[in-house]
Amino acid sequence: MLFIVVLGAASVTSLRAQESGLAFLAVGLDAESLALGNQAVATTSGALANFWNPAGLSGFEGAQVAASHHIWISDVRTYGALAATRLGPRWGGGAFLSTTRFGIDDNSLPGSVKPAEEEAEFFAIGAAVGRHVGRHLRVGVGLKVLSEQLASSRAFGYAFDGGVQASFLDNDIRAGAALANVGEMGTLNVEPTKLPRVMRVGVSVSPFRVVNAFDSSLLLDTDLHAEVSHNTAQDRTQVHLGVSGVVLETVIVRTGYLSNDDLRNWSFGAGIQAAGLVFDYALLPFEEGFGGAAHILTGTYSF
Repeated sequence: MLFIVVLGAASVTSLRAQESGLAFLAVGLDAESLALGNQAVATTSGALANFWNPAGLSGFEGAQVAASHHIWISDVRTYGALAATRLGPRWGGGAFLSTTRFGIDDNSLPGSVKPAEEEAEFFAIGAAVGRHVGRHLRVGVGLKVLSEQLASSRAFGYAFDGGVQASFLDNDIRAGAALANVGEMGTLNVEPTKLPRVMRVGVSVSPFRVVNAFDSSLLLDTDLHAEVSHNTAQDRTQVHLGVSGVVLETVIVRTGYLSNDDLRNWSFGAGIQAAGLVFDYALLPFEEGFGGAAHILTGTYSF
């Protein structure tokens, strides 16, 4: 009987880890998007477009690299590295990798029958391309290889992403749509993990700018962001709202709201940019009882 209890607990714990691990494929890798309520499908470009919308790879000049670190609930940690470069007049390409790690235990069982704590690791590596189609329209596709490991069990899988972006009125209005994580995983323990297939549709508007009358420098640049997403694995639709502003083309402030989430709603962020370098930070306060706030740090360099 004791063996059955321990085995059953380990199976439930493994299933929970599978569900929560690959769920990070639906959570932004970067501080900017998470500060705005976990959205970027309409505005992303450069290296971060590898995650959000591969169409944005063709909307960036030159090359860019980025790195990000999530300090999530409890001991959950996510690391990401991304890169993008121009491939020609109409093409852009990029690659990324990310990993999420955390320990597993089951605190609902008595100490004498708890299974030994395990470590879960989820890894993704992928590449994508984007292309201009006309002056204001971009499209892109991407492929990623996935791996998940719970103790000695490991499974592999794959997923495709695709997206489109458009801009209007001298880029004052930007729209985007993307479908992410279309694929499948191999069997891990008792069943394959269900990928969090996500459909996103969003728009971003620049309502006003404040310009210095003497030298035409930009004193303040503001943006309003809105997005709707649907996660098929969780059968959940969410609304994402955000506001951002750039002061003196250097200091960035952001805030966002995420609906229909059990852990969090509001998010906040700040950044600083100069000479091709951008450092961003996001704070995600979780509901009481979930171990405090999450912190996301991201750095990008354009050259």
